[in-house]
Amino acid sequence: MATGTAATAARQYHQQMVHYLRKTMAWDGTTASAVTVGVLPAGAVIVPNASGAFVTTAFAADTTAQTLDIGISADADEYASALVLTTAGQIELDVETDLLAPTDLTVTATLTAGTAPTAGSLEVIIAYIPDNDG
Repeated sequence: MATGTAATAARQYHQQMVHYLRKTMAWDGTTASAVTVGVLPAGAVIVPNASGAFVTTAFAADTTAQTLDIGISADADEYASALVLTTAGQIELDVETDLLAPTDLTVTATLTAGTAPTAGSLEVIIAYIPDNDG
């Protein structure tokens, strides 16, 4: 998809509307797993109550629950820190600072160590409004 900006991987449609990044994550049998969710374009503002983890299959563990961090390359928990994934449903971002992307930012999501669950699946969704009113 064209972004309107040369040499960027960020997605930005030319009309004024809410954009999003979405990435599926599932338990893969390891204790930690990190993925790239996508790239926020410079000037984008994250919509915090429409962003976070959407657990489709709860991560069931016997003792220590697996958690999820959502952040950027430079700070893995910039937007969400240790979200507990033991219940299906929406879990909003828990860190609501720095929601404006000063430059293109690569968003990451990391499942952290816990007791290995028998199953688990989620969608990481980052809703954002690009700076395209000029």
